[in-house]
Amino acid sequence: MKHFIILNPNAGRGTAGKRRSELERALQQAGETFELVTTHARGGATELTYQAIEQGYTQVIAVGGDGTINEIVNGILGRQTRHGKQAQHSRPSLGIVPLGTGSDFIKVLDGVKPNDLAGAVQRLAQGRTRAVDAAHIRARNPLQTYTRYFINGMTLGLDSQVVVESLKINKLKGRAVYFLAIMRALKNYHAHPMTVRFDGRESYRRLLFANVANGRYQGG
Repeated sequence: MKHFIILNPNAGRGTAGKRRSELERALQQAGETFELVTTHARGGATELTYQAIEQGYTQVIAVGGDGTINEIVNGILGRQTRHGKQAQHSRPSLGIVPLGTGSDFIKVLDGVKPNDLAGAVQRLAQGRTRAVDAAHIRARNPLQTYTRYFINGMTLGLDSQVVVESLKINKLKGRAVYFLAIMRALKNYHAHPMTVRFDGRESYRRLLFANVANGRYQGG
């Protein structure tokens, strides 16, 4: 199997980019064939996934963190809404080399550890897959309605502000990024009125945040 690998060089505050050569050597030593491309703009991994599917790849590998994984998931699942109904057998599987800052999604996968490049290459060589749940949201603004997919979690409110604050922090890594981002968000964010409907019930009140989770961790 030939792997289509999408590497985000900025993931993990630059860790993924620095380990590119190490990853390539490990794949070559394992006897794997692959095409490796990099993404440098937000949304780029989604477009590269579209291209991989058009070229007939059956596996797309995310090298990075939760943001890179999310973009590739939207490339895999979003292609249906972009190109019409897609046959189940033509949908590629998702592989992960977890080199991100938080790497939250992989924490629900047995035996998968952050920054474990050797373990990730071994899993890719074995070629085993498992099914995971996915969810989607529809967001509207005055100009359009659009759909986004996720496999870890979706949040509104304070948690979203934490993500915005974390993107402004360049000198820290790992959990320290999110601790500082939380402090900044708490200082600036105020609860807003939200309506939440679930299981036949409805709640309307001011909320700091609302979260829909498929995984068990967000923000480190």
